[in-house]
Amino acid sequence: MSRVITALRSDAAQIALYAVIAVVLTTLISTKAIGSYIGLSIGVASVYGILVLAVSLLAGWAGIPSFAHAGLLAVGAYAAAFGSRNGWSFEQTVLIAMAITAALGAALGFIGSRFSELYAGLLTIAFALIVLEVINNWSEITGGDEGRPVSSLTSITGAVFFASSQPAIVLAIVVFVVCLAIAVVARRLTLRLRTSAAKSHTVAARSIGISPPMQFTLAFAVSGAFGGLAGVLFGLTSGFVSPDSFSLNFAALIVAAAVLGGFGSVAGAIVGGAFMSLASVLANSIGVNQQLIEGIVLIAVLLLLPLGLVPSLNRLARRLLRRFRVGAGLAPQTAALARGAEE
Repeated sequence: MSRVITALRSDAAQIALYAVIAVVLTTLISTKAIGSYIGLSIGVASVYGILVLAVSLLAGWAGIPSFAHAGLLAVGAYAAAFGSRNGWSFEQTVLIAMAITAALGAALGFIGSRFSELYAGLLTIAFALIVLEVINNWSEITGGDEGRPVSSLTSITGAVFFASSQPAIVLAIVVFVVCLAIAVVARRLTLRLRTSAAKSHTVAARSIGISPPMQFTLAFAVSGAFGGLAGVLFGLTSGFVSPDSFSLNFAALIVAAAVLGGFGSVAGAIVGGAFMSLASVLANSIGVNQQLIEGIVLIAVLLLLPLGLVPSLNRLARRLLRRFRVGAGLAPQTAALARGAEE
């Protein structure tokens, strides 16, 4: 019982920390204490963070690194463009985008559950390529190579979110924190346990009534829905969507960002989102190709921190705490908080 209480306290502390960070960032952006470019970068990092979170948890819980989320992001982004042109509300656009991407994710999960993890990964690559082909050829809806603008979306509350505006950036940050809180709670639910059991012990899982295909279908559907949500916010923060934004290189970057943060790590999504947002800025500032920086960072993490940045640092922190702990009563709570941050 004490372990359960400690775990709940750890989750509450982690969610509270994310909320405090969100309040600080939104306050700085709203009061214009930071420049508009930095604010936009934070908003884009939040959108990417949602995407990395969806990929990371799917890979950590179901064991499948998905390249399909670039395509799912595209579906959500073009839904934002279509909704903007046709007078849809923000909530209507989000619900439609999440429903479509959840259905596509469920189909991918159901089909992929028939194959090994390698072939399921290849299936997600094929999906990303198919989405790009559809975008390029369905020009009546997507605009083809020319893309589509996203001017604004109006909420049912009356708030208007103009593209790349301050309210749109604040919205992206708030939604990202809500997604982080949902992920923190979800890791204690049976969905994670059943999906992990279906991944690690398929025969044993079947013997106790767990259907691996159904678990993978559900996991992909939930992850896909978050990808669609990120797509709508991507359209709002960028103000324009085109096929170039959802290339196979971008799909690989999403997986690389998830690896950097750590598969299955909630806090790692923050690191991955920031990496995706700042990689191009860093590359331009030092005059180096962006893909070179991404490759160097990924190789360094795989060699030095194979679990990912956040889980590896938290494991190191726990070792140091056990070695230098001051009192025996403080150590369990501190270790629990570290475990919560790692997850």
